[in-house]
Amino acid sequence: NEQVQEQGFTCPALKQISESQLPAQGCAATLGELAAKTQQPVDAEFKDVKIEDACPKTCRKCDDEGGRFIGCEDNQLVQSFGFSCPVLMGVAPLSCDSKLEDISEDDLPAIIPEGTRIRDICFDTCGLCQAPTCFDGFKNGDEEWIDCG
Repeated sequence: NEQVQEQGFTCPALKQISESQLPAQGCAATLGELAAKTQQPVDAEFKDVKIEDACPKTCRKCDDEGGRFIGCEDNQLVQSFGFSCPVLMGVAPLSCDSKLEDISEDDLPAIIPEGTRIRDICFDTCGLCQAPTCFDGFKNGDEEWIDCG
């Protein structure tokens, strides 16, 4: 997640620190709770964000059938604003890499941070709910393009 990196973290580090500093919460801890434990500053807008929401791939465990991450789905906020992830994908020139502000004719609600990409809210639609493979039809993992590189 780019927003995690902008705060000076990586998802694997957040998971490891949360599991050691807040073992009862782990990935359910918020960035604010973790910041208080580690004395690492976090922008106010991110203090209530749960690590599992900022780092869904890192925090989810795969099930035994099909390699899908347990509990991974498209963010329900998309529907509350009257859209669906497939519709967003249909109007986005860069597919999952498109920024929401680039495809919206109106200002985005304040709850949506600037720079949010479709892949940040449409995990399942963008293929982020499954372990990356070389033939899943998505640019994920360390691929340079869809299923190659």
